[in-house]
Amino acid sequence: MGRRLRRWALRWFVRYVGRAPEKRLERLMGGRIRRRVIAIVKRAMEQRFNADRAGEMEAVLEFWVAGRRDGRSDNWQLVIEAGGCRVYDALEREPDLTIEIDGVPFLRLVTGNANAPALFLKGDLKLDGDLLLASRLPRLFRRPRRS
Repeated sequence: MGRRLRRWALRWFVRYVGRAPEKRLERLMGGRIRRRVIAIVKRAMEQRFNADRAGEMEAVLEFWVAGRRDGRSDNWQLVIEAGGCRVYDALEREPDLTIEIDGVPFLRLVTGNANAPALFLKGDLKLDGDLLLASRLPRLFRRPRRS
């Protein structure tokens, strides 16, 4: 797929998530496409990481995205160190921050259609650990453009 087509598809998907009813997004994140969406988000986290804003930061973030059909959650660790950012499926390190969220709020958050403070206040986003680190996260990643 060409770069222009990928960019167009991403912008379309971001708009779709922003406009779609909650039930439709629940079906999406409860279905087979969920694995693909999670994989794209993980890859995008590494690609959209802004090392200049991270500076000398070293942190381990653990994500728990609930809402799978089998009742389990998708989880991974994001490790920020040495000016880079890597995603690991193995939960081997002690996390500085654990982020728990259901599939639909997660999808809205990563597409820029929801903000973390509002989700946190509603109880849709649960944080355990370094809350100061959590407040710095939005500045560490370039968000997708909404068009």
